[in-house]
Amino acid sequence: MSEQDYSKFTLQELYDHYRKIDNDIEPEKAKNLFSEIEKRERETSAPFESKLAPRGLRLLAFAIDIGIIWVISTFSFRFLYGAIFTIDFRRLFSSGGMEYLQFMYFILACFTILVYFLVNANYLKKNGQSVGKKIIGLKIIDSKENVPPLSKTYMIRFFIPAVIATYPILGWLIWIVDAAFIFGSKRKCLHDYIADTKVVYSGREYYF
Repeated sequence: MSEQDYSKFTLQELYDHYRKIDNDIEPEKAKNLFSEIEKRERETSAPFESKLAPRGLRLLAFAIDIGIIWVISTFSFRFLYGAIFTIDFRRLFSSGGMEYLQFMYFILACFTILVYFLVNANYLKKNGQSVGKKIIGLKIIDSKENVPPLSKTYMIRFFIPAVIATYPILGWLIWIVDAAFIFGSKRKCLHDYIADTKVVYSGREYYF
């Protein structure tokens, strides 16, 4: 296959194209494109600066992720739990009904966290994307413009906040505070600051 001619690409288009390449599948193409980017940057003295993802697109990607995970978790949990235990609906209306409901909520939340990992781990590891982010065109990168390890993309950015959110009231408040940080000028949630990550997008103009 002949090498692609990048001479007519703008520097931003080269950045966008590079982010979409899977380094594991097309290592030679990624190497050549990166060399072209370095050459252009030397010529223009322009640093690699990713475009931050609009808040609305991050919310949309999150909603897609939650929708997919909720559907998978709900139906698979009902099947697996029903095969092992029997949901006692009478206990919900007894004196210990609230404790039983909290227990069920905790088990479902833990199961959902596991399902999120199984569905997204491969995408997060390779490209810094969950399924929702991949659909919308968003990507998680670190301060050096690299794809962060799973310890950041999953553990810090999702697992820890999700575990905290399993605690009623206090956990929800912490989760809201975490999300509220995105309204700052850097468009980062609190977990982004902790993990030293940011979410970028493909470069197309969206109005959110």
